[in-house]
Amino acid sequence: MTESDIDVHLIPDTLTDLEQWICWQAVERDGKVTKVPIKPYHTNGTPNASATDPATWRDLETALAFHESDRVRTDGLGFVFAPEPPIVGVDLDDCRDPDTDELDSWARDIVERLDSYTEVSPSGRGIHVLLEGELPPGRNRLGAVEMYDEARFFTVTTDHLEDTPRTVERRQDALLGVHYEYVQTPPDEEASASDLEGATEGSAEADVDVSGADSKSSAEPQSETETDDADSDVMAIGSDSGLYARYGLDYPNIEDPGLEAALHGLSPSALP
Repeated sequence: MTESDIDVHLIPDTLTDLEQWICWQAVERDGKVTKVPIKPYHTNGTPNASATDPATWRDLETALAFHESDRVRTDGLGFVFAPEPPIVGVDLDDCRDPDTDELDSWARDIVERLDSYTEVSPSGRGIHVLLEGELPPGRNRLGAVEMYDEARFFTVTTDHLEDTPRTVERRQDALLGVHYEYVQTPPDEEASASDLEGATEGSAEADVDVSGADSKSSAEPQSETETDDADSDVMAIGSDSGLYARYGLDYPNIEDPGLEAALHGLSPSALP
């Protein structure tokens, strides 16, 4: 990536105002290219940044200046997710034809439903969506869909996807629906995406506080492409859910499985 590839004017103000920027470097490991986080400043120690150590992050201007300098080879800029503010990154892998710009139907469905700032990944074959919201407890990746809100970073290319917003929007209801349909293991009685969207409609306006939910992952990742065991962080709907913590097994019967799934994702303090 060269200097001309990054247009800082296309980066939403929500991101430019935060000191959560690093650089990254493409490194081949075991025949696979991975993106290594690099400190966006000169140091006599290790050049590697950490997605869990804010001391290794800087503001956008500093990170861009370091990327454009010749002190250390870097291949681009990265934005690190932190608990605050609540920004979520949705990574869709291998879903775009770089020759035609066409998205696979499932990826187009996610992009349209989340309706927030979206750009093409460095490979040209993936998509990154950035939005405001809170991920529910449980797994955060399944197949080609990954969702992160802390301890990870996204490459930022400013290769904005046409017909998507140029701003980071709050889409809590849509995020819950997409997470349930594409990531979370469904209960025995499956709910359709429309069921869940109807159940969660208006959740953003209701300003529900879900900050008490447990963290999705405690492992420190080394790069954007590093993956964890997808089954290690699965939280089954049941004994660890908000409904069980509040009412035990004696809570009113919920006929709509979409509504049940949405309520299970809330912390006990957020329940009516």
